[in-house]
This record gives sequence, structure tokens and C-alpha cells, in this order.
Amino acid sequence: MRVGTFPARGYPSIDGGKEHLDFLHTIYLRCKPWKNETINDLDHGLKTAEIMVDKFKSTEPLIADSNLALKIKNASNMTRLLILTNNLYVKTAFAYFEYRENPLPNQQNKLNELYEQLIQTRDKFKNTPGFGYRLFGVDQILRNTEQVLTNLDETEQRLEILPSRGEL
Repeated sequence: MRVGTFPARGYPSIDGGKEHLDFLHTIYLRCKPWKNETINDLDHGLKTAEIMVDKFKSTEPLIADSNLALKIKNASNMTRLLILTNNLYVKTAFAYFEYRENPLPNQQNKLNELYEQLIQTRDKFKNTPGFGYRLFGVDQILRNTEQVLTNLDETEQRLEILPSRGEL
């Protein structure tokens, strides 16, 4: 993630997200030996954001300036949703590659659950007051995940023939 943006690598409208998937696959392979630790770190960050939201809820009645209280409330909720979106983005990407490596029904179910959760979280995030992020990478993994869940074999064939960055 860059400041305010989940970038999508490549030219998704031309390469179907192939370069972005290659980028995410590189990250996946680097993290794979430490997948549990990676997921634990993501979950720790989310838990910390949830603690921040809870702490604010307990102090909100003590803030005399209602405009300030609303700004803090929105900012803490925005932070939590940003972290949750990133958490599910990474988990969905990991599950995407795990399903392509080992296309068993339990892998497909896991990917589908994360896909649905990411859609819901992205939509909540986008509807948060003050939202100003660009979710190109999130939207791209969602498109690619929908394709692989719809027809894995067809998706594999399509990705094989799509142009690489060098070919473009």
C-alpha cells in the first residue's frame, strides 16, 4: 500500500490483472514459510485498531467538543477499516494462490469466504465519512478471485495467454 492507494501493478484493463497477480504471488511466496506469523501480525494490527476504537468509545462522553469527538470517532473507525481491508486483502491473495496450487473444495470455500468478507469490508470502508482512498489493488484481486471461483480451468488458460509486461 502506498499513501492513500492500494496500487494495482501492470495494466489491468489489458493484462487482466496478470502483472498484479505476479506481484502478489512474489509476496505470497516470500511469506509462505512464515504464513502463520504473517497472518498473526496482520491480526495483531487489527486487534490494536479495535482496541483504539473501544478506548475512544469509553472516552467519547468526556469530550466536550462534539465536532472534535465526531472527527476522532470517524478517524478511529477509518483506521480500523483501513487495517481490516488490508488484512482481508492479504488473506484473500494468499487463499487465491493456495486454491490455485491445491484446488480442493475446502480451499475454494475458504477463498469464497474471504472474498465475500473483503467485498463487505471494502464497501463499509468506502462509505466511511472522510474516505479518500483508491482501492485499485483490492478491486483487482476481487475481480481475479471472482474469475477463479467461477471457473478455475478457464482462468488458468486465460492467464497463460495474457501478455506479460515485457510483451506489452
